[in-house]
Amino acid sequence: MMKTKLKRFASILRYMHQLEPRVLVGGIAASVLVAVKPFVTMIISKILIEAVLVKTDYAVLLRQILLLLTGYLLLSALGGFFDKRNAYYFGKFQRKHEMRKADHLLNIPYAWTENDDMQQRMAELAGLERKNVFGFGSQNTHIRQASGAIAGLVFSIVLAVDIFSRGVSLGGMPTWTLDVMFAVVFVALFSLTLKIVAWINTQYSMKIGQESAPLLRYLKVYNKLIYQYRSGKDIRLFSKELAKNYTGVYRNYMEKMFTLLSKLFTKNITIETFMAALSNGVIYLFVAIKALKGGIRISEVVLFIGAFTQLTYYAIELIDSISMLRAADLYREKLLSYYAIGGDHVSVSAPAPAFTFASTPGERDVPVSVTEAPFCQVKGVSFRYPGSEKIVLKDISFDIVPGEKLAIVGENGSGKSTLIKLLIGLYHEYDGDILLGDHNAHETPDEVIGQLFSPVFQDFRLLALTLRDNVTCFTDIPDEKTKETIERVGMKTFYNAHGLDTYLTRSFEGSGVEVSGGEAQKIAMARAMLKGAPLFVLDEPTAALDPIAERDIYEKFNEIIEGKTAVFISHRLSSCKFCDRILVLDKGELVQIGSHDDLLQDVDGKYSELWNAQARHYAVTRND
Repeated sequence: MMKTKLKRFASILRYMHQLEPRVLVGGIAASVLVAVKPFVTMIISKILIEAVLVKTDYAVLLRQILLLLTGYLLLSALGGFFDKRNAYYFGKFQRKHEMRKADHLLNIPYAWTENDDMQQRMAELAGLERKNVFGFGSQNTHIRQASGAIAGLVFSIVLAVDIFSRGVSLGGMPTWTLDVMFAVVFVALFSLTLKIVAWINTQYSMKIGQESAPLLRYLKVYNKLIYQYRSGKDIRLFSKELAKNYTGVYRNYMEKMFTLLSKLFTKNITIETFMAALSNGVIYLFVAIKALKGGIRISEVVLFIGAFTQLTYYAIELIDSISMLRAADLYREKLLSYYAIGGDHVSVSAPAPAFTFASTPGERDVPVSVTEAPFCQVKGVSFRYPGSEKIVLKDISFDIVPGEKLAIVGENGSGKSTLIKLLIGLYHEYDGDILLGDHNAHETPDEVIGQLFSPVFQDFRLLALTLRDNVTCFTDIPDEKTKETIERVGMKTFYNAHGLDTYLTRSFEGSGVEVSGGEAQKIAMARAMLKGAPLFVLDEPTAALDPIAERDIYEKFNEIIEGKTAVFISHRLSSCKFCDRILVLDKGELVQIGSHDDLLQDVDGKYSELWNAQARHYAVTRND
């Protein structure tokens, strides 16, 4: 167990060095320099007292003091410099760390990211990072603290060990008796203190990890309710008591949190202070006896007391740091496990090679550029999510002809979105084949597949950036073309009122615009159109709208992309009547293919069953 933890710690040190090589050096250097400073002041005190007692020559004394003060100032200046450097490089490390986690998530096969176990791992990792005991901020602090403590211990021992060579007789006993007695008592107290400190820190980390977790969740929820303006309407309209008393509720949880932390800190500080005082009492007694018996000079009293006191202090610091770093092993384990997710499946970004596609089957000698839709074939495709035994899609086969409008319909959970994610290259591990022209998707780079499709998903997201950035995705598209596309999707009034440079939402810009659900969907469609891919996919982006509004948007989009290949996904059949062919999915199986009229002729088929059921709900007739 300990060996495994040490390996993880070493891996994390390599990780920190890899992301920002100077992040540890500055902090360790600063801590070591700060640890040396108390010993310089002790030596200065010894020299001053000795100068008074023996009347040292002023020139000699001044030279010694100036030399030591120069060293002290240099230590302070360098310590401050390295401390600032550490703060700077640690900030850079934190940003790189966040980007590395994001990059890893992007490179993990998409199917893995939707796995329940993966979601749980990510939630646990994020939860630990929010707690100061476990994150890199705490680990950086305690690595520094441990480094300074080790340096302080070395200097303390070097200065303190000399006192044991000054034997004195105590009541006729051998000269070594006092030294042995002190050593036994000091080591016993020292060991007990270290064990208590280690136990306290272990309890502290457990309390923080267990008892504070629910309180932190409550505080996070209330913080969102109170400070996010989007919650304002709901609070005021649906929970007047919360709107009236939320400050008191929030304060109550804050007080519980601070009470927990206060109890932990008070208990810890009381025990540590008592043990330190007991140890210091033994040190003072030992040094005093040595001085009174003539074993050491008066000028050395301060030096030896300081050396032993610092020895105790730095030992506690070291144990404190080690125990806290041990507690943080939980975070290191979760982080390394996160980076292990995907294993050999994690891809490495590389420039996409030049690919061409045939527009009809068998046209191997007639290449078509990636800007034109290829003939697509899905052959015997079955799929299950990683780590799951449940088959989501079973033996699916169909084709997509260039220029065709194809609909995929079915009840919720029938596998429509999963099928699309396979087709557009988000999911990789499946049985069967997906042919894009003459290229097997298994052997085609993700970047190339991505160039073929312009999707608009049900859970599409707009960024808290400008309208231009949202629709162009930072590609070099002329403003005139961007404007034309925005107007084509029905956003002319919005464009005339706000222009391309207006921010969407107020997250980054107070003057930003909050768009409606319908406006957001149109912006997402404009983004898909501006991408310029030859195959459009609409995966229920209008699911929140009523059936008639959804149908109108689908038909409008069909007019806009006239001549292009498109796949429309919906569980509302009336939205896709205009399509050339309709694929009907049921419980992961493809049960019917045909036009709207042809499918309705099969009165015992799934499509007719769904159509008649929905017609009753929406008062839609077959002649609609």
